[in-house]
Order: sequence, then C-alpha cells, then structure tokens
Amino acid sequence: MPQPLSHAVEYYGTKNIRLIFTNISGTVQLLEVVTLQFQPDIGTAPLYVDHACGVEVPIGKGQDVVLPVTPNPLYLQHTNQFSVMVRFRTVQEVGLGAQQTETFRDCSYIIVGKPVVDLGQVFVSFKQPEDLHYAELVARLSARAGFKPYIALSDQRFGQNQWERIQGAIGTSRSIIVIWSKRTEWGGGVKKEIELARLKSLQEILLIEEGMSLPDIYKDTDIEYQRFSATHPASAFCAAVTSLRAQIL
Repeated sequence: MPQPLSHAVEYYGTKNIRLIFTNISGTVQLLEVVTLQFQPDIGTAPLYVDHACGVEVPIGKGQDVVLPVTPNPLYLQHTNQFSVMVRFRTVQEVGLGAQQTETFRDCSYIIVGKPVVDLGQVFVSFKQPEDLHYAELVARLSARAGFKPYIALSDQRFGQNQWERIQGAIGTSRSIIVIWSKRTEWGGGVKKEIELARLKSLQEILLIEEGMSLPDIYKDTDIEYQRFSATHPASAFCAAVTSLRAQIL
C-alpha cells in the first residue's frame, strides 16, 4: 500500500484509499471484490467498505485499486486501523476457478476527525435519568456530524430554576432530537420540551424504541421518526443524526 500524503479525513468527508495488488502466482488472476474493515465505535460491529473490481491481473504485474471511504459517526474517532480482504479467481483455459480469499491485517490507518462545519446546537430530549446512556450516545454521534449537543443533566446549575435553564437552551438551539423509550411517559418533561421546541420551530427528529406506539404528541404530524433497538441503538441513532445533518445542510 503506497503511503498517502495525508491520513486525515473528517466525518462525512471522503478519503481515497489506494492499494496495489501484485500477482505473484503462475497464472492470471481475476480480482473480483476488495473489502476494507474499519474499527467501530464502542459497542458496534466492525465497519466494511466493499468495492467490486472485475479486472484481470497478469502474471508478475500489479493492479491499482482506489477505494473511496466516507466515515460516518459509527467509525472510531482519531486513529482508525483497517484490514483488507480480496476475493479473486484463477483464470483458466476452460473458465474461472473457485473464488479464493486473502486477508491482510492492519494494513494501514486513517485519522478521523470532527467536521469543521458548524450545524448549531442540538437539544437532546430524554427521560432523566433513566435514558441518559441513550442521550450520551446521541450526543457523541451528533458531535461527529457537526452539531453542538446539549444535555440538560450535564449542565446543572444549582440554585437556578430548571425550566428557565432548559427553555433558554432550547431557545439557543437549532434542532432537537427526542428519545422516546418505554420509560418516557413516566414523566412529563419530554412532552414539555417538545412543546417548547415547537414554539421555536426547531428542526425535530424523533427516536422511538421498537415495539412502542407513536406518542399522541406525534400523531397527525409529518415529523420524521426513527425506531431503535433498546440493546443495539447505535445504527438507528447514526441514521437519524445523518438525516438531520442532511436536512440542515
């Protein structure tokens, strides 16, 4: 693998990875698919980028392959090592041989950083404190998308009226992500935050736990929502953050 001029790439930016495959066998090889495996964020599966090739590599020759990679917020931030798998077949007089694979572990790395773009503050609404772990995950992913996440529980100001603080934070936000779980309706705080956000006409996305009915406050609205698994929410959260980013951009 030739060394690139820079390993750096922003989330949602595209980095071209150049690989050279040299055929050291005694027969022509058909390069079918090249796959890159990247390191994921905590709690998610490895991330894969597949690239269909369909090119023959002559004996003793090399074949350049360029794979564009666009990291989303599920990619591990900073140094992210990747491995390579190639799927190929031997070119025979009577046709093609069986598909073979070869894997190259920890070939190189990219350095993934937060984007320069500023998409403003996003207010994260959730049932406190039961769903704090969901909110912290949303905050981490949204920061990698260019947002400034706000979690009220992380901004406690003793002696100040809680709702004055929350109303002020909503007033300075550009968007709101609502996490609606099976615990949400045990309190009225999330509904009140939604009502305050709608008074300010914030861009709004709902994350609702799988198996739950759409809350009354969302019925008869056209607001986009994303269902998530209680045990594996990261992919759904990432999809919602990406959608909100695209709407604002």
